[in-house]
Amino acid sequence: MKTGRLYLETFLELFIFIVIGFFFTQYVLRFAYERAGIAYNGNIGVVCLGAAFLLLCTYTILRIAIVKKPTPLLAARMRSLTFWLVYIFGIYSVLSPFARGAIS
Repeated sequence: MKTGRLYLETFLELFIFIVIGFFFTQYVLRFAYERAGIAYNGNIGVVCLGAAFLLLCTYTILRIAIVKKPTPLLAARMRSLTFWLVYIFGIYSVLSPFARGAIS
């Protein structure tokens, strides 16, 4: 039962960060891209999802650093290769339009 609760908490965290990532993309990244001369059109969904995963992974890292006694699920999340690949994907998808000059 406790494991199911932890997975439900993880699902809710993911959902919340997808919503936050959408608003972060619309109200922060949009203006940053436009100031850099990057047209805000194209595959915005990838940037939105990347921002959500970047925020979720950063939140996880900060939560483990601050709490110092993570739940078993958070500890397993930090040790997984998938977590670090998703974190790198998030960084890449948010920062790559600056390097390429376009969202594609």
